[in-house]
Amino acid sequence: MARLNSPRRILLSEEDFKIHPVWTWDDEHEGYLPISEREPSPDNYDILLIKAQFITNDHVFQGYLVRALLDNSSLREFRSSLAACGSLR
Repeated sequence: MARLNSPRRILLSEEDFKIHPVWTWDDEHEGYLPISEREPSPDNYDILLIKAQFITNDHVFQGYLVRALLDNSSLREFRSSLAACGSLR
């Protein structure tokens, strides 16, 4: 799968999401890579981290949607990586 030439990130920041609103966990499970609009369907990725806006009748929340399609072992590894960084920074 093609990836942007942007450097891999260990921690994602709000600025990273302003530049690239969709990220995936890299194949080595050591960091995150941005996904461009020209890449294959999001269904081709196990992990997606997406900048999102959630709207209710009274509020607008800025946040992130995480989609993970992983086996139990990989899911535990991914959760550990998120816990290690304390959350998105």
